[in-house]
Amino acid sequence: MAPGTRVAVSLAGRRRVGVVASSTPEDESASYTVLPVKRTLERVPAVGRSALRLAEQLGALYLCGAPMALGAMLPAFLFRADADDDWTPLRNGAAQSDPPPEEPFLLYEPLDQLRHQRLRERLAAVDGSALALFPEQRSAECFFASLPERLKRDAILWPSTKGGKALRAAWRRVRNGEVRTVVGGQSAVFAPLPGIGAVLVDEEASGGHVRQEHPHFHTRTVAALRARLEGAALTVAGRMPSSRIYQSWKPANPRLPGKRLRHVDLREAYNLLAPGIRDGLAVTEPVLGTTQERLSRNETVLWILDRKGFSGEVSCADCSYVLHCSRCGIPMVAGGTGGRLRCPLCGREEAFPERCPRCGGVVLEGKRPGLEAFAPLAEALLGDRLPLHTWYAEKTYGVREWRRLVGDLADGGLVLGTRRALALCDELAVGAVCWIDADGEARRPWYDARFKAFSMIWESLWRGICPENREVVLQTWRPGREWQGMLGGGWERFWNRELEERRELEHPPYSTLVQLFCVSAEQKRGCMERFMERGLVPLEPESAHHELWCHTSRLARLREALEPFFSMRRESARFPRVRLWRE
Repeated sequence: MAPGTRVAVSLAGRRRVGVVASSTPEDESASYTVLPVKRTLERVPAVGRSALRLAEQLGALYLCGAPMALGAMLPAFLFRADADDDWTPLRNGAAQSDPPPEEPFLLYEPLDQLRHQRLRERLAAVDGSALALFPEQRSAECFFASLPERLKRDAILWPSTKGGKALRAAWRRVRNGEVRTVVGGQSAVFAPLPGIGAVLVDEEASGGHVRQEHPHFHTRTVAALRARLEGAALTVAGRMPSSRIYQSWKPANPRLPGKRLRHVDLREAYNLLAPGIRDGLAVTEPVLGTTQERLSRNETVLWILDRKGFSGEVSCADCSYVLHCSRCGIPMVAGGTGGRLRCPLCGREEAFPERCPRCGGVVLEGKRPGLEAFAPLAEALLGDRLPLHTWYAEKTYGVREWRRLVGDLADGGLVLGTRRALALCDELAVGAVCWIDADGEARRPWYDARFKAFSMIWESLWRGICPENREVVLQTWRPGREWQGMLGGGWERFWNRELEERRELEHPPYSTLVQLFCVSAEQKRGCMERFMERGLVPLEPESAHHELWCHTSRLARLREALEPFFSMRRESARFPRVRLWRE
């Protein structure tokens, strides 16, 4: 049978669908059992050889194995025995007139309109098929809509759904060679496009390119592997580069924000009282003045605060004890389901305690206000003339809701939101973005906290329509200092300082940070022993459940240590999950 052919087998009393990786002569001395194939599901293989090679490389690189990698790459309907089998023979890619460059083409332009124009030019020059990848589905939709008609005729917008008729129809059309160009979000990187001549990855530094489910693939890494396997040219682009790209090639920063960026000292803020919030609502005169001025011009204003709910950290009024997540040790925030506490890092929710766990005190209060606490102030500022909307990560908009929101803000309004609200800049000429707590993201106990904070404010300066006319106001306790002071000098100044510190601490990209989720205490102990036998130093967080961490620059040694725990004979095939942090 040809590699890539789907077959039905019986495994552990269940009918399963597998993919032929290779055909080899029977080995009578083998220690494993060969299961008989019950039925061949197709005459022409659904999966191409390049996809099988990609699964092998991803399985080795992300320490998950080729089968798990392939399962993440392929849509669920292919693993059903009743899936259609009318595939057309896979065609070979168009011969390249010149060999593709060994290094990627770098395109770093903060202004979206200029950068996307150059991306469209590169798509138009492709000899063969092309993949254009974006961190958000809405960004992909805007780029697809901007394509000229001659490109759009042979292109498809890859659906964001993980299943259903839309994905099945798109997968079939692309697999059968009916389209030339695929534009989409994170999942489009696995579109079965034959004959790829170019792969484009926009905003490669965005966290939206990291797959949330295990295995946690990075779109840029997968795109680079696909380009190498198929001899395609790779373009990486964005408003600013990631740590790994800057470390390797140091692209220059072509633009600076100038006077559009304002730092405001929170020590000069009005401290407005709010029930249940100890510190009150800190709002400065520049934020209020800028908001009123832009609203008077019928423009949209965004107030950004990456804390959903009514309050941030919850602490005891008697002993100042802060309630922490029992899994990862991060301060819990109010705003979970049904008034529960929620961890902003891992998402774990816990019941709101009646008393302080340390002293038994009964007065538990919010330490820092969340989005919803600012709603009464925003309503008073707007009056009845303009609309007020809230937007956060868990709030999703369908096509109709999104068009209604954009239409409602066409003549101005105020949006209270997390950083996800910046997507409105793609559709509206946002006049001002006010960061209510610019220090918030940098407080995360994580090695890349400063980069996350810098990049999201940099995004607010340049994203979308007419950013040159947009003001960005930062309310901060450190006006013009540390990483915030580097915003005026661009990403070169930031990365030169940041990478120097990461090199000293051996943080990514100078090493790989490994996060291991074990399924039991016994498995965790076994992994720790294997790590230490091979010279790896495991780190055990006190609050984490069956979790280990370690730094390493030698993944082969780590793979060797973990290999025994990926046997199907152990723990009913419940394998540990590995997450790698390289950026």
